[in-house]
Amino acid sequence: MYCLIIETLALAITQKNALPGFIDSKGRRIKLSMFADDTMVLTDKKQWGAFRSVYKMYSKATGSNLNEEKCEAVAAGVKGEQQGRLAHRIPIKVNELARYLGAPIGTNLNYDIAWLKILKELKGIIAK
Repeated sequence: MYCLIIETLALAITQKNALPGFIDSKGRRIKLSMFADDTMVLTDKKQWGAFRSVYKMYSKATGSNLNEEKCEAVAAGVKGEQQGRLAHRIPIKVNELARYLGAPIGTNLNYDIAWLKILKELKGIIAK
């Protein structure tokens, strides 16, 4: 049932022109990624208001609420003082690094170090 309901949010986001998303290296437009109850919306700080308006409409229709305590924004290409200013504009945590489906995402990310940390955690779990 959840998948049917959340699909309406996915359609609203993909159809919203004010949310252009990003173009990947193969020329494909990507606006969001969804898996089970994890959702990643690809937007920039200028599009945050457009996303919020889409989500408010979805929320009114479904009774669902955005848990801003669990939400994170990855500040791609934004550092230091700019990141602080961004954090004041949107009501969620702004980080240089986050995890989506267990994988690290962010800017200036050393994937070797990030994945070595994950492998260490997994080895610890397996050893138990």
